[in-house]
Amino acid sequence: MRVRRVGRDANRRKVGKHFEIAVTDGGISWRRREGRIAAEARLDGVYVIRTSLDTASLGPEAAVDAYKGLAQVESARSSR
Repeated sequence: MRVRRVGRDANRRKVGKHFEIAVTDGGISWRRREGRIAAEARLDGVYVIRTSLDTASLGPEAAVDAYKGLAQVESARSSR
Protein backbone atom coordinates (compact mmCIF):
# COMPACT_ATOMS: atom_id res chain seq x y z
CA MET A 1 0.00 0.00 0.00
CA ARG A 2 2.72 2.46 1.02
CA VAL A 3 4.81 1.63 -2.05
CA ARG A 4 1.89 2.29 -4.39
CA ARG A 5 1.12 5.61 -2.74
CA VAL A 6 4.71 6.83 -2.96
CA GLY A 7 4.88 5.83 -6.63
CA ARG A 8 1.54 7.46 -7.40
CA ASP A 9 2.53 10.71 -5.70
CA ALA A 10 5.92 10.80 -7.45
CA ASN A 11 4.30 10.25 -10.85
CA ARG A 12 1.51 12.75 -10.20
CA ARG A 13 4.10 15.41 -9.43
CA LYS A 14 6.06 14.34 -12.55
CA VAL A 15 9.26 13.66 -10.60
CA GLY A 16 9.13 9.86 -10.47
CA LYS A 17 11.34 9.50 -13.54
CA HIS A 18 14.05 11.57 -11.84
CA PHE A 19 14.39 9.45 -8.68
CA GLU A 20 15.00 5.87 -7.64
CA ILE A 21 12.69 5.39 -4.67
CA ALA A 22 12.84 2.51 -2.20
CA VAL A 23 10.18 1.91 0.44
CA THR A 24 10.98 -0.47 3.30
CA ASP A 25 9.55 -1.16 6.73
CA GLY A 26 12.22 1.20 8.07
CA GLY A 27 11.24 4.14 5.88
CA ILE A 28 11.68 5.66 2.47
CA SER A 29 14.95 6.34 0.68
CA TRP A 30 15.60 7.94 -2.67
CA ARG A 31 18.43 8.75 -5.02
CA ARG A 32 18.48 11.33 -7.80
CA ARG A 33 18.94 10.00 -11.34
CA GLU A 34 21.43 12.69 -12.35
CA GLY A 35 21.72 11.44 -15.94
CA ARG A 36 17.99 11.66 -16.57
CA ILE A 37 17.78 15.05 -14.89
CA ALA A 38 20.63 16.41 -17.03
CA ALA A 39 19.16 14.92 -20.23
CA GLU A 40 15.80 16.54 -19.61
CA ALA A 41 17.42 19.87 -18.69
CA ARG A 42 19.19 19.92 -22.08
CA LEU A 43 15.81 19.65 -23.81
CA ASP A 44 13.99 22.13 -21.60
CA GLY A 45 12.64 24.96 -23.70
CA VAL A 46 13.59 23.44 -27.06
CA TYR A 47 11.34 24.42 -29.94
CA VAL A 48 11.26 23.55 -33.62
CA ILE A 49 11.26 26.79 -35.56
CA ARG A 50 10.35 26.74 -39.23
CA THR A 51 11.21 29.62 -41.50
CA SER A 52 11.01 30.29 -45.22
CA LEU A 53 14.53 31.77 -45.21
CA ASP A 54 17.58 29.71 -46.08
CA THR A 55 20.40 29.24 -43.57
CA ALA A 56 22.63 31.68 -45.50
CA SER A 57 20.08 34.44 -44.81
CA LEU A 58 19.17 33.42 -41.27
CA GLY A 59 21.20 30.82 -39.39
CA PRO A 60 19.80 28.59 -36.64
CA GLU A 61 21.03 30.78 -33.77
CA ALA A 62 19.65 33.93 -35.40
CA ALA A 63 16.29 32.21 -35.99
CA VAL A 64 16.06 31.27 -32.30
CA ASP A 65 17.06 34.80 -31.25
CA ALA A 66 14.41 36.29 -33.55
CA TYR A 67 11.77 33.95 -32.14
CA LYS A 68 12.70 34.77 -28.55
CA GLY A 69 12.62 38.49 -29.35
CA LEU A 70 9.16 38.13 -30.87
CA ALA A 71 7.97 36.23 -27.80
CA GLN A 72 9.25 39.04 -25.55
CA VAL A 73 7.46 41.68 -27.63
CA GLU A 74 4.20 39.70 -27.52
CA SER A 75 4.56 39.19 -23.78
CA ALA A 76 5.15 42.90 -23.19
CA ARG A 77 2.17 43.80 -25.36
CA SER A 78 -0.19 41.44 -23.53
CA SER A 79 0.86 42.71 -20.09
CA ARG A 80 -0.36 46.24 -20.82
